[in-house]
Amino acid sequence: MISEIHNAIDSHHMALKAQYGKVKEDLRIIDVVRKELDGLVNLGDAVSRDDVIKASGRIVGHGFGSEKMATILAGMPTADGQPLSEWVRKHDFAARQQEQVSSAIRGQVGHHLAVAGLRSLAANHLSGGNATPIQSGGMAFTSPNPNALEAQG
Repeated sequence: MISEIHNAIDSHHMALKAQYGKVKEDLRIIDVVRKELDGLVNLGDAVSRDDVIKASGRIVGHGFGSEKMATILAGMPTADGQPLSEWVRKHDFAARQQEQVSSAIRGQVGHHLAVAGLRSLAANHLSGGNATPIQSGGMAFTSPNPNALEAQG
């Protein structure tokens, strides 16, 4: 019975770990998008369609979906200058909002990941098994081995 519970807790922990990795990757891509958009925003009304297309290529090169980028670029104004500058600012604002949302999600998933790691440790301890290291957000947890002191003495 405890073994089944421990397996369920470990499975939940691994699912959370995968979700945390996905959120971290999303934030990495959002960071690339924001940096490129910030550069375009700094150009102001001098931004050109060529500038946007070059930045888009670099963003796709860092893992942003090419189909999604094509959809975004389809809405780009045909004229350079102020219309294009406003379009870039709008997308920069949207990227900043997405970054805030993803950061909040990362915090929540990170919390749940830590709780799942602690539950896994507790289940391992209750089952009397030897510790198996569990990786959680760069930290390794191991449960105490009750026989460790006896083995040293």
